[in-house]
Amino acid sequence: LDILGLTFFSKVWKNNAHFQQQVIRYCIVSDWVQQILSNCTHPTLTKKVPQIENLKCPIEYETDCQIYCWKYQCLCQILLDLSDINQLTRSFVEEIFFMPLNKCPDLLVFALIECHGNHGLKETVLIKALLKFICVSHNNPNPNATLIIQKIWPTDFVYTPKIILTWAQKSLLTAMVELYTSSSPEEQSYKLSKILDLSQDLKVLNVLLSSNTYSFVIDLACFASRREYLKLDKWLNDKITQNGPQFVDACIQFLKKRCSIFGATEPSTFSLPNETYRIILNCLRHHVSDTPKSMIEFEIIKMYSKFTQWTNPNQFVNAQLPANIMKPNQFDSVGSHLFPENPVRSPQLNATQQPYSPETEEEFTKDIEEEADSYFQRIYNQDQPDSLTIDQFLDMLEKFQESSLKREKEIAACMIRNLFKEYPFLPQYPDKELVITGEIFGGIILNNFVKGLTMVNALRYVMDALKRNEASARYFMFGQAALNKLKTRLKEFPQYCHHLCNISTYRDLPPILIEYIEYGKQGLYPPAHTQRGLHLNNNNNSKTNNNQTSSDNNQYQQVEIPPSTFQDKVAFIINNLSQINLVKKADEFKELFVKEKDQYFQWFSHYFVMKRVGLESNYHELYAAFMIKVNISDLSAKILSETYHNIKVLLRSNKETDNFQDRTMLKNLGNWLGMITLAQNKPILTINLDLKNLLIEAFHKGQLQMFFIVPFVTKILMGTSKSKVFRPPCPWTVKLIKILVEMHSVSDLKLNLKFEVEVLCKHLELDINDYVGKSLDLKNKELFMKLEPQLGAGSMPRNNFVPTNIASVLEPSVQMFPIFHQTAIENNSIHPQAVVSNQVNATTNQVQSYNEINVNNISNLSQSIVIQPNLQIIVLNPQHKNYIRNLIEKCVQEWITFVSERVIKVCMVTTETLVKKDFAHESNAELMRNAAHKMMRSLVAGYSLINTQEPLLNRIQMSLHNYFQSKPMNGTKELIDSTIQTLINDNLELCVCFVQKTCIERAIEELDKRMKPDFEARQKISADGNKKSPSISLKQLQIYEEMGRNIAGFTTNQSSFYSPMDNASAKTTNNYSGVNVLSAAPHNYQHNEHNQVHVDAFVVIYDKLIKHLSELIQEFEYVHYTTEAMHQVLEILKVSKQNPRDQATAVSLIKNVINGLRELMLNAEAGVTDLAVISRARDFYLILLKALADQRAYNLRFTTSNVTRSVLEHWIAMNT
Repeated sequence: LDILGLTFFSKVWKNNAHFQQQVIRYCIVSDWVQQILSNCTHPTLTKKVPQIENLKCPIEYETDCQIYCWKYQCLCQILLDLSDINQLTRSFVEEIFFMPLNKCPDLLVFALIECHGNHGLKETVLIKALLKFICVSHNNPNPNATLIIQKIWPTDFVYTPKIILTWAQKSLLTAMVELYTSSSPEEQSYKLSKILDLSQDLKVLNVLLSSNTYSFVIDLACFASRREYLKLDKWLNDKITQNGPQFVDACIQFLKKRCSIFGATEPSTFSLPNETYRIILNCLRHHVSDTPKSMIEFEIIKMYSKFTQWTNPNQFVNAQLPANIMKPNQFDSVGSHLFPENPVRSPQLNATQQPYSPETEEEFTKDIEEEADSYFQRIYNQDQPDSLTIDQFLDMLEKFQESSLKREKEIAACMIRNLFKEYPFLPQYPDKELVITGEIFGGIILNNFVKGLTMVNALRYVMDALKRNEASARYFMFGQAALNKLKTRLKEFPQYCHHLCNISTYRDLPPILIEYIEYGKQGLYPPAHTQRGLHLNNNNNSKTNNNQTSSDNNQYQQVEIPPSTFQDKVAFIINNLSQINLVKKADEFKELFVKEKDQYFQWFSHYFVMKRVGLESNYHELYAAFMIKVNISDLSAKILSETYHNIKVLLRSNKETDNFQDRTMLKNLGNWLGMITLAQNKPILTINLDLKNLLIEAFHKGQLQMFFIVPFVTKILMGTSKSKVFRPPCPWTVKLIKILVEMHSVSDLKLNLKFEVEVLCKHLELDINDYVGKSLDLKNKELFMKLEPQLGAGSMPRNNFVPTNIASVLEPSVQMFPIFHQTAIENNSIHPQAVVSNQVNATTNQVQSYNEINVNNISNLSQSIVIQPNLQIIVLNPQHKNYIRNLIEKCVQEWITFVSERVIKVCMVTTETLVKKDFAHESNAELMRNAAHKMMRSLVAGYSLINTQEPLLNRIQMSLHNYFQSKPMNGTKELIDSTIQTLINDNLELCVCFVQKTCIERAIEELDKRMKPDFEARQKISADGNKKSPSISLKQLQIYEEMGRNIAGFTTNQSSFYSPMDNASAKTTNNYSGVNVLSAAPHNYQHNEHNQVHVDAFVVIYDKLIKHLSELIQEFEYVHYTTEAMHQVLEILKVSKQNPRDQATAVSLIKNVINGLRELMLNAEAGVTDLAVISRARDFYLILLKALADQRAYNLRFTTSNVTRSVLEHWIAMNT
């Protein structure tokens, strides 16, 4: 071995070097490198890569021979030496390096740095390896990134122009450029921010900006100027002087690529502020004469003129906002249908009162302009003796507007106009002035200083600013300040609140604003607001409400937002946290906040809880350990308070729709709360969160609430496993577990909720059977009536749970009908019992019979529409009855046209595939046709119900609103809203059922056309007398019968739907004499000895599967991936080993394997997984299913039918 090592790994052969390469490659692949080099005596061959013990390496680095061999320094050195022989050997060696580049790039970087000699391949490979360490984040984690960068660029190294960089340092800079140029436009913006962060840490920004890759340096310079790292105009002038036309041409191409004015097609999220484009064009224009001498100069002048014309402030304002601000009482009715202010409609406009247009612009005199500007200077210069506060400024503006003096009115109008004119220039404002401007802007909306179209434009500006978070954080800061100021008026603009919920940056808002928006959609104040004695009135003068809420949520109103440089430093610390550097990062964190005098604690607590804890559950343990190391009591208290606040906002949020994002956020916050309280022996006080009452309330309000609450509470209780105080048998914990087990015992509880309780008990090492029957709190309705509500709207009555098995999942349920938001919220807080009874009565009586609905003509629907004669609006306006009928009929007809094709297309594929598979060898055409009709009817009914209920409700509601607002009505706005709600309650179910049956009839007609060849082929076989023996089991037929017996949204006594199939199946059953009808079950073996051999063989297979799965679980837990389903599969495998022929155990095993595959998908979608690890787990599950499908086990039909059943049950459960 010593001779082999010296021969092949010490030096390059002069002759036959290709053979030496082949031998080395074979040794790497077959684990001979370690065996040879570890037994050599020469120190050069046994030397390992220096400092690799500092790397944080996964277990594969020790067990995988193809990784471990790269720890020997001589291997990397001999390969680089071989690469210098010729181009052929270089390509061969480069191919060998592909393996460590993908498996152990950190180890390869350390080895390459220690190699000597000027090898061209060395820099190429190092650059490729470094690409993996520059752009790291929570979605692309790498624990060794910081160590790699510090190895190449030590922290004490300070670059100066006189210092010559090492080849490794040059490679790092080249890798940064390569990372940008090799990325797609969607990725460049994010990666550029990471490159800028790293260049600032290494203090090499100027070196990077000297690169000849002009597109990169221009983009980087623009990004750096936004963070105030450099002065962009000076840098551009210097570069133009140095590089001449080439750089100028690059600037032009950059503008065309990024700026939409010049035809850029990239998404707006990757565009830059207009001010940046303005600086570039000014610099280019400065170097061009007025008489262009070349095409480039002509292009610059043309672009400069076009940009100046497009961004002219006067043109912008004239296009968006009238300069002559309307008087307080003018145009009250303009836009009132969007933003209602009074219960009684305002007078209509007369012929002379037209909305403002640019042609009627009013000019202000110079002295008016100067005086208006002086007031703005007084509010911005807070250090002057005559400065104004925001409230004083708004009071003065109100006084001027209401003044009888024309001059003061003009000053007020000029001040408001100037405020709007500043909107395009907000990105240039400093932080303090930007927030002040935002609060003033929100104040003029709050106090109703603008009216009509101007009010509409003002609200549009606020929303536009909030949308621009990615393009310009400055606009978002302005919008947030304005929205915070006007939040008490949001209840007057429900439609506006709905639009706010749809913007991409909605979740970036503070919780208090999200709370106001959520309740504003219902026309309500948040509970925290009403409990402070605020009056819910529609008075136009909102000044009183503003004063009353000046102290409301003071901590959020007075949050100081740090500059972007400070935010970047905090993010860099959090991004680079690991268990190794906790102490160091905690010291950096404390030092950073001490410099700022702890004034940003509130901002950090919001950022930390919302952006980190709420989204990154895998790092909760790391974050908890970090906060312990930081050990700042004030900060910990604020983080705990922020956690409680966000939890309460999510608990009170609308749960009418199953919002997966909110459920995940609540579950993550529950896990975090348990870690920072119970796990650290700190209690969760009832005044902050009453977990017992929360479970009881969720149970009685229905399963939509339970989908949120049960996982939330179980995650909190997970923290008790690390507590000495709260771990069972702590009475407080045991009481909660008893309630959860009582909930677990409910027969129709969803399986995923039962699973959460089982996982908790296993985590706490408790036997769930010990707690069965120990609690009766859930059945105590008096207790539910007395508790104080903690949940918001969207509740369902507890007695309306729908069973999740395939036999009854399509039964009609009260869940399928709408419960209107405002009514639910109001009743929920006043008369909980009345809510339950009213909802049940209002919905159960509306269930339609399938046969009673005639869909042959749309006019049949109009005759069935219910309009109660005692409705006050109808009594006052009887002429509108027919119009209302026609309006609802039109909405239904339009929706049928839209939804039917989509529903039929999806259900057709499923039905045709499954029926053809199940009836592949069935000769009875009538039996096959009836089964296909039943499945198609069930699927179309369920799918069309899901896709129709909510959209059709919104469509009818909007159409009725528009109709009533367009016609003169004798009634108040509240009366009209009440009438619309009654009409929808009375007719929505009928309309939905009409849509369902129409889709069903069309789908069955289309199905018959698609499967006509299959039916005819079977009829021909029957006519020829060549009948095959029955191939479909009675158990499978029962599934189709259950589908025909229960149609989603209709009553269940539809005997006409399944009687034909019953007759057909009865005839078929008679043919089963002497045949095992449950053919999907395992085959019965005739010979016991033969059977025993298969059982013994299957036990051996179970042993191997258990061993392999145990290793997989360890591998997953090492990288902190979710493994609950894996543990469940492991437990069932152990049971199956004891009972290899138990059919029920096999069915349970298949269900949990499907859950395991679903868990892998969730891990992959969360972006926190290694696809190689996921693939190994997926392959294991598939091998397990194949083993069950073997003829010697449970056969293919049994396995596939149960897999299909499990998938369908889950899909239907998630969509009903």
